[in-house]
Amino acid sequence: MRYLEYITGRVIALLFAVALLAFILLVIGFASGLMLAIMAITIPLVLLKFLFGKNKPKVTYHYERKDR
Repeated sequence: MRYLEYITGRVIALLFAVALLAFILLVIGFASGLMLAIMAITIPLVLLKFLFGKNKPKVTYHYERKDR
């Protein structure tokens, strides 16, 4: 009878650990999915604004002096 109690306790502990791990992975998956959705919305918007905007930002590859 003692052996059955030992096995039952171990199984309950294992199920609790698996449930906790599944919950943590669910939270991580939800956060990363939300982050991917935000990136998938903002990056095309920024690219469209950069490509087709009226006042395009001027890309300079060198430092320009203001006093000339």
